[in-house]
Amino acid sequence: MEAMLPKAWAQYNGTGTAVIAGSENVSSLTDNGVGLHTLTWTVPMRTSTYAVGCLHEPVAGGRMNLKTMTTTSMQIATGAGFDSAAVS
Repeated sequence: MEAMLPKAWAQYNGTGTAVIAGSENVSSLTDNGVGLHTLTWTVPMRTSTYAVGCLHEPVAGGRMNLKTMTTTSMQIATGAGFDSAAVS
């Protein structure tokens, strides 16, 4: 049953200075520029092919995608940071 529990989560405000409001297994949040944020895991994931669920409040452009996923972090793009590139 433990395999089904979330391995990490974060709630953060990416407007202005990015700030984590709450998290589990997240060691840092990096602001990579307008609409680009990287979450770094405290304990790495087993593989780089894990499931991710994201919710966000409406932003300019109203879109979000995952830019990169590794065992140690993932990068999220929203609004102005969004482009059509798939997860790499």
